[in-house]
This record gives sequence, structure tokens and C-alpha cells, in this order.
Amino acid sequence: MGKIEMNKKFRSKIVAAIVCLCCFSPTLASQTVRLERTEEHSFKAKNVDQEYKIQVCLPPGYQKAVRNFPVLYLLDADKSLGMAKDVAEWLAWAGEIPEIVIIGIAYGEGTKAWWDKRSRDYAPWKDSQKVWGVWPLAGGAANFLKFLRDELIPWVDSKYRTDRNDRALAGLSLGGSRKDIAN
Repeated sequence: MGKIEMNKKFRSKIVAAIVCLCCFSPTLASQTVRLERTEEHSFKAKNVDQEYKIQVCLPPGYQKAVRNFPVLYLLDADKSLGMAKDVAEWLAWAGEIPEIVIIGIAYGEGTKAWWDKRSRDYAPWKDSQKVWGVWPLAGGAANFLKFLRDELIPWVDSKYRTDRNDRALAGLSLGGSRKDIAN
């Protein structure tokens, strides 16, 4: 496979154009991205003392159906909601999985807050040895589990047509390692 060469002058023009579009365009800088058939709710968790952004992705057939749907609870939704929604819809379209409701659990406060708060919510213990780096909030997984079981799941089940016997949990890295939360 050959290497694609780009001269420095052309590369500089492309970089400058992208910077101008992203930084100086008021329309692009302030525009909110909306995913089709997705709702967002603020949810004040009592067990964690956190206001989460709960993002609900309904499948294409949800409005016309009378049946209940499997649910995927998606940790790290700040980073992975759009991708998870697209993958689930493509797999359902191909007949590989049934249509599902995706419940994204997000912080909505930017990357630094996401990094710190996910360590609080997903790490089961304090990281006094700094094995994971600097995670000053780590160790609140038990409270996050209570939030999921006692607050969020009952709320979702009361508001949406969900199959209470068909739930799954997914997340990125540390968020994906918490299989005990799903049981």
C-alpha cells in the first residue's frame, strides 16, 4: 500500500480551513447535535448526589409497536451514545438483534468531569496507590449501583415499554468492566 503524500502548503491550508470552520463559525460552535428518536432527561440521583443526563434512544419501531423492548444501559454515554445507537440500529435492521431501547447515562459536563466522575461511579475502591493515575473521586461504585437498581431502572421501566427480563449493561474500559452491576 503506497503512502499518500501531501505537500506542506496544501496541508496547512486544510488545517487552517478546519480551524476557521470549527472555531470562528458561530453556527457550528453553538449548535446542539440531536440524534433521531432520542430524548434527554435530567435525573437527580439521591444515592450519588449527581444530576445525570439520561439519554433515551428509542428504536425505529417503538412508536407503532405495542410490545416491550429489551434495554441496554450504556455507561460512558458522553463518549459512546451515537456509536451505540448506530450499531444497534444496523444490527436490528440486519436481523441480528431485536430492536432495543438504549438508556445512556451521561454527565454532560465535558471530558474532565466525565473522567473524574466515571472513576467515582465505576471504581469499587479508592485508588490510594495511584494505580490508575490521579482519580480523586474513585470508590463510589456501590452508590452508583444503588442509583441504577433503586432509582434509574424503576424510572425507566415506569416511563417506557421495557422488557424487565431482558436488560444489558455496556461501557468503555472501566465502565465495561463492571459486570457485577448488571446482575
